[in-house]
Amino acid sequence: MTQPSTLARIEELISDLVGGDETARGLIREHLEAARFYLHGAMPAEYLFNLELAEGLLSELDDKDLQQRIREFVSSQKSTVA
Repeated sequence: MTQPSTLARIEELISDLVGGDETARGLIREHLEAARFYLHGAMPAEYLFNLELAEGLLSELDDKDLQQRIREFVSSQKSTVA
């Protein structure tokens, strides 16, 4: 399940979420970090659950470009992993 491109994309999104004072930004980052952990552990249900938690907070993220990139990533993972 762990593909280098998926791992690289999630790492990039986590990196892009560093900084800023938004509570949503920190929570989304935490959910993506947990998803990364479950991706490594080959735990697809937990991986998707954390991606969905992150997705649920996207409307609170001020950065609309980042919001869209995360939404697209989560959507692509739902169709790939499910």
